Amino acid sequence: MVLGDDAAMNVSDAVAAVGRLWQLDTAGWSVVVDDPTLTVRLPACGAALHVSRPEVGPERVAALQTARSRLAACALPVVELLPSSAGATWGTVDGRVVEVERWMEHDGRMNTWSRLRSGAALLANVHDAWLGLDLGASAEACTWANWIAPEEVLAACTQAGRRLSSWDLGELAGDVVRLAELTSDHYDVPTQVVHGDFWDNNIYVRGEQLIAVTDFDFLGRRPRIDDLALLLYFADEQPYFTGARPRSAHTRRSELAPLVHAYADSLATPLTTAETLALPYSLARQPLWVFGKWLLTEPDVEWARREALDCAGAVARGLEIMAEPDRWVETFGVSA
Repeated sequence: MVLGDDAAMNVSDAVAAVGRLWQLDTAGWSVVVDDPTLTVRLPACGAALHVSRPEVGPERVAALQTARSRLAACALPVVELLPSSAGATWGTVDGRVVEVERWMEHDGRMNTWSRLRSGAALLANVHDAWLGLDLGASAEACTWANWIAPEEVLAACTQAGRRLSSWDLGELAGDVVRLAELTSDHYDVPTQVVHGDFWDNNIYVRGEQLIAVTDFDFLGRRPRIDDLALLLYFADEQPYFTGARPRSAHTRRSELAPLVHAYADSLATPLTTAETLALPYSLARQPLWVFGKWLLTEPDVEWARREALDCAGAVARGLEIMAEPDRWVETFGVSA
């Protein structure tokens, strides 16, 4: 098995190399995640091998390990890294950075409202733990994250709108550009190191207990409310709870508000007034990273067109938020 056309890595060879470097029994290994990073389960030694994406080098991996060590120091749940026989917590194989961590059994995902409330509180703890953490500009850069800055969104989505129009999706193009216009103004909110992908499959659950924060691949320096908004955005899509049925703005606000409250109530450093006012804008902006980043450059036109149509509902929900952002702030009921 070879990992990716651009990766030039033979997985069997990588597993064998890690087995030698870490002195592990790799018998019975299997790939559990294969794109864009690679995760291989090593059942014989109760471990997992992670191979970073090609653009991630040792400096960033070391920074990510520093961030997860800060969580552990704050008694927040993370998976234990296993050192190699030389005492290193990372190595390189065929130019790719590899890490080994203990395999953690889990039986669920953060995909119920009660688990999401617990997750929102845990996200607040993560943000508090990372407040003031400086990993360096290059280590904190993450161009592949599911995020687009408000100052970049209008230009990117205007260009994406032209591509959508060329696919006979002119109405959707207009909605995308309109949403970008409405969310391109931004409040002066602080930035810090954030997780970047705090969603159901990256939080290990056992029973109803959240037992580990995982997958720091999208970590970077951004507003913490954007991290919260991403959690709210995925929850707002509702595939795990109610399928595709339409939901009113009132219902949406009522369902998401407990997550905002759980987050705000768990913060040691309260949300500022600017953050509170900006949260609806950040939530409404979320689908635009799909259009302003991924679909703008995707070479597979048929796939990109289908993805654009799949995200049309999210754009409509964003416009619904921007029709009355003050009502969303009021329903969320968070004051600085």
